[in-house]
Amino acid sequence: MTKVQNQHKSAQDQLKKAEQCFDLGDEGRDLADELHESAAKQIDMAAKQKSIGSEQHIQADKLAEQAVKSDDLGRRLQPNAVEIEGDTQIVPRGTRPRPSKR
Repeated sequence: MTKVQNQHKSAQDQLKKAEQCFDLGDEGRDLADELHESAAKQIDMAAKQKSIGSEQHIQADKLAEQAVKSDDLGRRLQPNAVEIEGDTQIVPRGTRPRPSKR
């Protein structure tokens, strides 16, 4: 082969390799775009989950507050109920006072 033919073949090989590099670059950009979209969706979902979690904490706090109020009310009502029944014993939580025999 002549020197010109060798240079022509070398140039064609380099152009082919350059085209492959461009194709790989395009594929890499496409994959990066897909990954960015996926990441954005994950961040959005995480924000929603955080919001849901915060709301659940608020609801749990409200329930805990109600439980404390219910316990306090129960402690205040129990002695009155026992006194009304004519029995001054302390009734353990969760049991009913014995009815008085009148």
